[in-house]
Amino acid sequence: MVKGRVLAMVAGIMAILAVFALGIWVGRRTAKVSRASEAVEAAAVPAKPVRAPVSGANRLKEFKATLGEAAGKLSADERKPLIAAQELVARVQPKMAEYEASLQALAEARYVAPASIKTQDELKARRELVKRFNDSNEALIQYFENAERDYRAALDKLGVADKVKEGVLAGFRRGGNFDLNLKIHESNRQLAASMLEMLKLLDREWNAWRTNERGAAIFDHEDAVKEFETLQGELTAAAARHESAERALIERAATSQQP
Repeated sequence: MVKGRVLAMVAGIMAILAVFALGIWVGRRTAKVSRASEAVEAAAVPAKPVRAPVSGANRLKEFKATLGEAAGKLSADERKPLIAAQELVARVQPKMAEYEASLQALAEARYVAPASIKTQDELKARRELVKRFNDSNEALIQYFENAERDYRAALDKLGVADKVKEGVLAGFRRGGNFDLNLKIHESNRQLAASMLEMLKLLDREWNAWRTNERGAAIFDHEDAVKEFETLQGELTAAAARHESAERALIERAATSQQP
């Protein structure tokens, strides 16, 4: 009975953590348009005002304290899996904070919208913002790829018994939704790569492109037009993958929390 309670708590914790890691609380943002879609739109037309984000980093910080409170109500052996989970939350929280900050900075700059870039110095600065976003996204990919290994190591360090550890890891794996989290951040990886290529194109064609009154880019060279359209297609496809995985994660997390 005790073992079952701990396993259920770990699975539930990881399901909630997966939602917090997106900066989403189930029921609040399920109908909202994803930021990835905004990034694609911004590649060709003026961006919409940036919505105030729901901070996953702040909620992870609060959640770490909640884990500590829950662990305090359990026996010494029962609390070990929660203490190990708390360690992982503490590890991912600063990564999430940097990811959110880099995304917010990029959104406020209007991603790679040509109409938002007036000088080559601005283009260079925009490239640095995209690189910062890419680096923070890669840090989260690394976290999700190694989360189970790191959780196992934390359990080992605390001396959790093998018969409990495997069950706890199964709950961790089930609740973590690592497949969908990785799909989200792998789509971000493609978004960043395509945005960097977009900026490279704008730099190469400097003085040979302009924007009209709607903010759409007009190129003098036909090959540049084709390249721009290809990159727009890549951005759209990556954003669609991001939004699909995000929606699936929200739905799965919501289902897992039903009685």
